[in-house]
Amino acid sequence: MVFYTWVVSAPAQAISIHELDPAAALWVGAAANAVFILSLPLFGALSDRIGRRPVLLLSLVGSAVVSYPLSWLVQDQVWQFAVAMIIALLVIAPGPAIMPTVFAELFPTRMRTTGTGFPYAIATAAFGGSAPYLQTWLASGGRGDVFLGYAVVLLVISAVVAYRMPETKDITLG
Repeated sequence: MVFYTWVVSAPAQAISIHELDPAAALWVGAAANAVFILSLPLFGALSDRIGRRPVLLLSLVGSAVVSYPLSWLVQDQVWQFAVAMIIALLVIAPGPAIMPTVFAELFPTRMRTTGTGFPYAIATAAFGGSAPYLQTWLASGGRGDVFLGYAVVLLVISAVVAYRMPETKDITLG
């Protein structure tokens, strides 16, 4: 959900709520996504060294910690939006970098596709798909902090789940 918030709706928010130049906001989005994409292999390699759980927790807890400061940073200047979006995507990146591996390692081979595909699709539709709409609706009514609180609660719940899941870094899967 936080990924969709920053990748999908942040440029639109910057344009509609903060009245940034549309071309500049979209270029910032493209640049931040380039930094995000380039960082993915680094976080994948880090998870091979220190484990999936610590890298996943880095993303979840880090995103919760920076949510309010980065949101407050975005005002009426393009540079503010650029700094906030790049930092947000770098903090988010560890999770998406290893998510396919984490999901695959949670289930035995015979049920891996169903075990990962169905819950992921439901969660993405329910939380990721609704995030841009919910964020826009709340922000346009001056209640952007309510959306941030919702995002932080989901991140904390996810961090608790990630903390309790088994570490599979050195386990041979079957």
